[in-house]
Amino acid sequence: MSWPSGGRVGYPVGRLCPDVLPGTVEHGTLLDAFAEYERSMIRARTAAGLRARRERGLRFTLYPPYGWRFVGGRMIADPAQQKTLVRMRTLRSRGVTYREIGVRLLAEGRRPARAKAWSIGMVRSLVNRVPADAAATRRGA
Repeated sequence: MSWPSGGRVGYPVGRLCPDVLPGTVEHGTLLDAFAEYERSMIRARTAAGLRARRERGLRFTLYPPYGWRFVGGRMIADPAQQKTLVRMRTLRSRGVTYREIGVRLLAEGRRPARAKAWSIGMVRSLVNRVPADAAATRRGA
């Protein structure tokens, strides 16, 4: 829709409005608002459901996080992977680079759960991840 001064009115999604009756433009905008509201409600319900399953120790994802495994639908700590996480954090606290940590872990026979080798990003993510016991303490559990 063009104005005499040359300005244009746009939809919230960034498309230009076609030259239509003014009532139609508001109608489209109102539908867009309801659609956005419904998407946000779906996101909130999904996040709440996953959070509840996680807090009860139930399966909430296809693959468990590194250091954990699923047994009977419940997530329990994997002792070998937990030791690898401690080793990673210890090496990093001594100033070892992420790349070198991955090389050392492979040399020690410690492998990632679903990859052939440790990537820098994988090691960085695991080193910087908040340990489960610290996360539970922060939540007040």
